[in-house]
Amino acid sequence: MKIVMLMLAFAGLSMAQLPEAPAARVTTIDRKFVVVESALAVSLALDAYTTIERSGDCYETDSMLGQHPSTAKVTVFMASQMVGMSAISYLLKKKLGGRMHGAAWLAPSIYAAAGHGEAGIRNVARGCFR
Repeated sequence: MKIVMLMLAFAGLSMAQLPEAPAARVTTIDRKFVVVESALAVSLALDAYTTIERSGDCYETDSMLGQHPSTAKVTVFMASQMVGMSAISYLLKKKLGGRMHGAAWLAPSIYAAAGHGEAGIRNVARGCFR
């Protein structure tokens, strides 16, 4: 019985001396974030370029830009979307970091990248690109 009590006492002392483990640190801007935001940038650039360099009877279907937007208007519109979507994704990733729904930060950028990629490809496929 004395041996068991002695073993428990030493176990309690040894556990009391262990330092606390450092908290897991989640990096907000990592490789996955850069890849997703790069895909968004490429799709925005494709859509902007094919919109600016349209030819023939083609016109823009986005009501915010109008049918024949200027280069400056398209550039500001696409740049503001890049900044906005990246900021939303960053804040969601920072807030939801390592939790169960931690991949929700991907949704805004992937949704925007898919939409602008499709628009750029549609512009090329319809022959609206010089």
